[in-house]
Amino acid sequence: ICALTYSISPVHDDAHYTERARILSASPDVDALYIKDPGGLLTPIRAQTLIPAVRAAMAPEKPLELHAHCTIGLADLIYLDAPGYGVSTVQCATAAACTSTIEPTTRWPRRRWRASTSRRASCRVTAPQTTSPCSRVFVFPPNEPSRAAGLNRHCKASA
Repeated sequence: ICALTYSISPVHDDAHYTERARILSASPDVDALYIKDPGGLLTPIRAQTLIPAVRAAMAPEKPLELHAHCTIGLADLIYLDAPGYGVSTVQCATAAACTSTIEPTTRWPRRRWRASTSRRASCRVTAPQTTSPCSRVFVFPPNEPSRAAGLNRHCKASA
C-alpha cells in the first residue's frame, strides 16, 4: 500500500495528487493507495474534491483508504462522507487510544454509519495485522453512497 500524504501548499492541489495516484495505481507492485493526513489538516470541504479526484485517477480494481488525524477535530466529519467519495477503508483507533490527535475512534463513526439501514449490513470492522493492536479499520462495499452528506453543510456555512 502506498501513501499520498496530504499537505497544504501551492503545489499540493488536486492535479498533484491525481497524477501521483494515477502513476502509483498503475504499478503492479502497489495493491492499494491511501490518503494519509498526519497533521489533521484535511477539511470536509477539501475532501469533497480531493478524494473523488484521487479515486477517479486510480485503477478501478485497487482500493483507496483514508487515514486522518483529529488534530483540528474534522477527521470524524470526513470519515462519515468518505465511503460516498469512493473510500473503501477508513483507519480508526479504539476509544482507549483516542485521547490526543490520533485517528477518529471506532465508536462515533460506527454509530453514525450503522444508523442507516443500508449501512448496517455493509460496514464491518477488522483488526489489521499491519497496524498497531489498538487500531481498527472499517471496510465498505464499493459504490455505496454516503450517509452523512448533510453534515458538511454546517462546515460550508462557517468556511
